[in-house]
Amino acid sequence: MKKNLLLGWAAATAVLLTGACNKAPQPSTETETGTVVIKPVLDGHELVTRAADTDNYDHEASIYDMQLLVFDASGYLEHYSSVNHEMTDFLFDLRVGNMKAWIVANGPNLSAVKTESALTGMMINLASYNNPSEDFIMAGTQSFEVTAGDNLECTIPISRLVSRITLKSVTSLLPAAYGTVTIDYAMLENGVSSYSLNGNAGTTGWYNPMGRISESTLVQSHIVNPPTYTADQPQLTFRTLTGSTGFTNGTTYNTPQRFYAYPNATATDHTGFASTFTPRYTRLVLKANIDGGTYYYPVSLPNLARNKSYDVHVTLIGLGSSDPDQPVQKGMLDLMVQVTPWAEGSVINESI
Repeated sequence: MKKNLLLGWAAATAVLLTGACNKAPQPSTETETGTVVIKPVLDGHELVTRAADTDNYDHEASIYDMQLLVFDASGYLEHYSSVNHEMTDFLFDLRVGNMKAWIVANGPNLSAVKTESALTGMMINLASYNNPSEDFIMAGTQSFEVTAGDNLECTIPISRLVSRITLKSVTSLLPAAYGTVTIDYAMLENGVSSYSLNGNAGTTGWYNPMGRISESTLVQSHIVNPPTYTADQPQLTFRTLTGSTGFTNGTTYNTPQRFYAYPNATATDHTGFASTFTPRYTRLVLKANIDGGTYYYPVSLPNLARNKSYDVHVTLIGLGSSDPDQPVQKGMLDLMVQVTPWAEGSVINESI
């Protein structure tokens, strides 16, 4: 049975934000080991138990286990330990030398890992270790040196591997002649399904490719449309916009809808349907029924980054596209994308 730890949002010092190791002065000794304390932190905030949290409980900040792996200068495992209860610091003795520690929370069992390259090259499936109703995989790393007789304390910042995309609002400014508008759903398409700790995205198995269901050979007509064609991992990529019927000019739907994806650093975008998928931007797509027709409004999310939150506000100005992966013409869609690292960040304004 899992016991959840909650990451508290107490104020943090600068050392927690960047990660650091501090040594306490010790008398000379001939021992060839040192004592190390590893303190994980999230987004610069110390870990506390759920009972100590005074904010609203949020599964995005929930931890049910942590694993610590320490590698020597050659990349071979020196120490492994794990916790799945209220203790959050790791205390252990370590032989002298240059070391690199990794902490992985809410992830796969890593007890058999022997090298750092095996750890960082492991492809981690999005759906297996990211559950919006329970927890998200997190990781962080820090290098340090152990000398004989040390009392060494290190803080290691950990962060989520996923990106969060929140549809904050949809406003219709369509001409009144089109009558009422219904938004059927919002969906993430072209989502990266696997990711490694060293920042590499998987090259196969993308979620909702070009807005279609995943098949060995993609079919143009198999656009996601439940219940006939269901989205990949809908708990992460698909939302029905309940209450979005009856849109008229000036009406806004403002019930936030959250989506999650792994980072996507694709440099060159491709658009429109092809029977063979090629990497392209992740997009948030709205499917709308307008005046008896079906239209799609894709919002591209270039350079989708780890542990970043993207707030999307969409204004419908004209009719959308006939294909979920084909951007709409200039002037048909007004949008604002606000990018933050689940803390503070910048604002990006874009018109399409």
